[in-house]
Amino acid sequence: MGNLFSKNLKYLRESKGISKNKLGEMVGVNQTTIGRWETNEITPSIDNVEEVAKVLNIELPDLLIKDLEFDNAEFVDVSSD
Repeated sequence: MGNLFSKNLKYLRESKGISKNKLGEMVGVNQTTIGRWETNEITPSIDNVEEVAKVLNIELPDLLIKDLEFDNAEFVDVSSD
């Protein structure tokens, strides 16, 4: 697992307006664990990863192998008129 999971977890949680505490309750872990997953300090079990994907309504492969922040970015035309 690794950095993409951590980055995607934080991105999805924040973009959905879910606190670490609330997500922890939904997944069945404490907020400290969510924070440690987000910083890639510890690696969640596959059962926890599956539960995160379910709770955040994201396909498991997307959570693990895509850069969701980049893939979902809206590109703004910054060219001058």
